Amino acid sequence: MGIIKLCFLLSDMKIRNDDISFDSELEHVKTFCEICDKHGFEIIHAVTPIGITHHIDSSWNNDYIVAQGGKHTLGDNRQLLDYLQTRKDKFGTHGLFHSHKPSLMDQRLSVAMLKEWGFTPEYAVLPFNEESPEYTDTVLGLKVLGKSQRLEDYLEKMPKANELPTDDIVYLHEWRFGPGRWYHWDNLDRTLERIKNGLV
Repeated sequence: MGIIKLCFLLSDMKIRNDDISFDSELEHVKTFCEICDKHGFEIIHAVTPIGITHHIDSSWNNDYIVAQGGKHTLGDNRQLLDYLQTRKDKFGTHGLFHSHKPSLMDQRLSVAMLKEWGFTPEYAVLPFNEESPEYTDTVLGLKVLGKSQRLEDYLEKMPKANELPTDDIVYLHEWRFGPGRWYHWDNLDRTLERIKNGLV
């Protein structure tokens, strides 16, 4: 029974891709999506509608984050937006800017912007995986996704390389993969194959 339950959980596991924003690269996001599609894992894109996310430091205060992020929106990255609109993935908000503990007003604006771009957000993901008293199990009808298991930890040569995730939703940052970055695409490919097959 335990093995059957484990296989069921792994086959239903979703991958949350945090930090989709103006500075996300189309070819990069496509590579990530193609690897997930190959292994049959559903994707949840956590979208920050305004500014950048890839070089934001968690030690910065919100005013500095907003100033550094600029005023570009995901909609200004037209090719990426067009691609995401063709996908059947799920979507969530990831702040209005990638700031600490976004307010409910920020959340309302994020939802409105995602809907304007043709997405139906189902989840709220707080930047930096921080908790906020304004966000419990749901907010504005969206399921709040807090900190979960980080998929990068299950890659080869990482601390949990000989384990399997047990959360229904795990998270990663696709922009950290690829040539010259923290992790390699082929490592993600092999790791998802291992997880799909329930191999430790």
